[in-house]
Amino acid sequence: MNKNANILIVGLGLLGGSYAKALTKKGYKVHAIDKNEDSIEYAKNEKIIVSGTTKEGVFATVLSSIAAFSFTEEFGAAV
Repeated sequence: MNKNANILIVGLGLLGGSYAKALTKKGYKVHAIDKNEDSIEYAKNEKIIVSGTTKEGVFATVLSSIAAFSFTEEFGAAV
């Protein structure tokens, strides 16, 4: 996959956070969605992700239609 690709992680729990950290170490631009603002802030402060959101209803939106969610980046993958 192109290292310039934006990768979206849905959920920064044990698995999502581990994926985010590993992908960032490999040079990918990782973004995230999580219910917990503290998780997003921690990941941004630790430079694990470049951006994140906790928008109301975002999980339902992502699950029903990823295309319906508005980002300024184009993603090469979503996890």
